[in-house]
Amino acid sequence: GIPTIDTESAAKRRGLQRLTWHHYPNVYHPTRNPGGTVVIKYLVGRHWSHEFKWSDELKAEAQEHQDIVAFDMKEGKPATAKVAGKGGHWGLEVEVGMSRKALAWYVYASANYPKATYISKGDDDYFLRTVEYEAILRSLHAATTTTSAGDSSVADISTLAADNDDDTGNVGAGGEKNNI
Repeated sequence: GIPTIDTESAAKRRGLQRLTWHHYPNVYHPTRNPGGTVVIKYLVGRHWSHEFKWSDELKAEAQEHQDIVAFDMKEGKPATAKVAGKGGHWGLEVEVGMSRKALAWYVYASANYPKATYISKGDDDYFLRTVEYEAILRSLHAATTTTSAGDSSVADISTLAADNDDDTGNVGAGGEKNNI
């Protein structure tokens, strides 16, 4: 899941992601790639700039893309002059709210996608190389073994670079198959 907010600038970032890395061959799309193993969901709460109501723009975007999970929670209002993309802090209300949204995502995803191999959290201001990311997750999964005592899992470092082009399991951030 990718936490984001109901603002014009965040909508532009989501749009750029949909136009770029969402077109990798393993990214799920209901019509373009229904067999994709990485499914992206954007996570929003009710934003203060819209008086804690859903904007018409967000409603239209959600209808068009079918990739928005709307949590009935209020987004925090920044208490500082921080600017997106620059260093600094947003203030306690915003930062606690971001943590609450992430927790809400993990609770929602684990309840709604119980067969998912992985559940992850991303950002709306990054470019994710989903094919490489999935390969790394699969190699880590394949490298995890049970110790001879059977009481813990350890990674066998020698297998981490192995070719992992198999079709087992699914990876992602939400989905209709066994994906999150």
